[in-house]
Amino acid sequence: MKEYIAVRNNCEVTKVLFSEICFITRNARKIILRGDDDFVFYENMKNVVECLDSRFERILDSCYVNMERVKSVKGDKIIFDNGIELMMSRDAISKAKKLFYEYI
Repeated sequence: MKEYIAVRNNCEVTKVLFSEICFITRNARKIILRGDDDFVFYENMKNVVECLDSRFERILDSCYVNMERVKSVKGDKIIFDNGIELMMSRDAISKAKKLFYEYI
């Protein structure tokens, strides 16, 4: 199985390893990968999700989190190992806490 996702943006294609991604979200038609580097590109979320492996958990319809990169879930934030913080709603953070506990 692939350990990366190919990001196509204009004339460039970049291979992004799953281990480099903290979370993936969607804003309208744009996919946003946040992690060691950030990438924004046009793609259908369904196509992106089909490439992911079991370390990614769906927190919201448009947000998938790499559980390997989660350092802690505190208050209304998911805190990643590189210091990135992802604010979530009360319902989403409750789900994230449960998934993080099951993952560790």
